[in-house]
Amino acid sequence: MVIGVVAAIASLQVRNTDYVRAINLAIIAASTTFGSNIYNIIYAVWCVFRQNLANTKSKTILMFPF
Repeated sequence: MVIGVVAAIASLQVRNTDYVRAINLAIIAASTTFGSNIYNIIYAVWCVFRQNLANTKSKTILMFPF
């Protein structure tokens, strides 16, 4: 839960300068604050990975490939 709170605070601090990082930190904050179990943490990592991939390729990428 501490990780979630720290990620939420960090997300708020970088929201004006680095929008992508703010989204990534918000995903981490949400997954670790509301029921910090391994499933939520893995899901957050997957979301961040797919979002970064979409940003790198500059196109929309589905959450799950199939």
